[in-house]
Amino acid sequence: MYRYNDALSHIYNSISIDSTNTDYLMELGRILYQRGNLNLADSVFTSVFNLDSTNLSAGIYLTRLKIKSEKFTDALDIYLKLADLDTLNSYFNKQVGFCFIKVGKSNKAIPYLERAIELDSSDVQSYEYISLIYTAKNLQDTAIYYMQKAIAQEPENSKLYFQMAEIHDSRRHYYQAIPFYTKAWELGLHNYETAAQLGADYFEIGSLRTPQSSLVDTVKLDKAIEFLSIALELEKNNGIYSYLGRTYMALGQPDKALNAFNRALMVMKPEPLIIIQLYSDIADAYEANGEYEKAIESWLEIKEIEPGPNSLQFYTREKFFLLYHSRVDMQIARIYETYLDKKEKALKLYEQIVEANSDISTGEKYYAQQRIDVLKEELFFEKGVTKK
Repeated sequence: MYRYNDALSHIYNSISIDSTNTDYLMELGRILYQRGNLNLADSVFTSVFNLDSTNLSAGIYLTRLKIKSEKFTDALDIYLKLADLDTLNSYFNKQVGFCFIKVGKSNKAIPYLERAIELDSSDVQSYEYISLIYTAKNLQDTAIYYMQKAIAQEPENSKLYFQMAEIHDSRRHYYQAIPFYTKAWELGLHNYETAAQLGADYFEIGSLRTPQSSLVDTVKLDKAIEFLSIALELEKNNGIYSYLGRTYMALGQPDKALNAFNRALMVMKPEPLIIIQLYSDIADAYEANGEYEKAIESWLEIKEIEPGPNSLQFYTREKFFLLYHSRVDMQIARIYETYLDKKEKALKLYEQIVEANSDISTGEKYYAQQRIDVLKEELFFEKGVTKK
């Protein structure tokens, strides 16, 4: 058994005699590192590297410590020196690329990652890193090329298939994404993220209506429900309940949709824009179920929501209320007019929308003005007929 205390005593005595002996200092650094005294270890390895900048072992220990403490700029400086010392080392080149990514200079990472692959064509991580860079740049075809290279090296790596699916998802190519999520699932990646993505993507393609067909794909929507339900077993998440509700709406099952939307509200994080979307979905479900007064109540709930920090990045508090209140009034007016035959109430709301100094689109204001003209004409003739 290694006696650390005895070893430390001998090493400190040796260093007191020769404080520039890098062998003694390296042994001290290793012991401190193994015992978890990372700050002291960092100081020792820094001393060694300052004394001898060609000491690869000291440099490697230092980079581990810098990355562990998320000091990526410091780690980058050291890895650049190590890569210059050993120009045929693929690992050093890959780590330079990794650190450039971490400090937000992904363009500079690419040549080093390509060099790493040139030195070691089986370097899966370098393929992954380059693929992620090109995905972030919206160059998905190039990202796919590198991810295919990674998968060719490790065809049983479930996480690579998941990442490939995410690339396809990033440009909403859900049909292409699903087979890769499915492969990841088949290879054992039975986690919340995979189930959630499969459920969401099956919903997207299952609920899609095209000019050729107004029908939804019930088989794919059933698959959406299957995977969304699995995701909920793994983690109660308002976004998944929301997707589940929208799936039931697409299947024409508003009662089940309402249950899912209300469950989403129960686990909701207090982000106003998400809550607004949920109340909108609940209102749509009540409307589809013929419960128009409840639909109006749900729309009115949105008027009680205060803007959160994320909302205030884009709107002033006043503009937030004007924008969402006008949109709520538009929906309530539509329900009054279409289902409840309350034309005067609808007219009043449409007039408020047109008169409001809000940020709703010109198209929405144009629509509201059109409805005002139609309703005024209808009410004029209805009153005229009543008098006769």
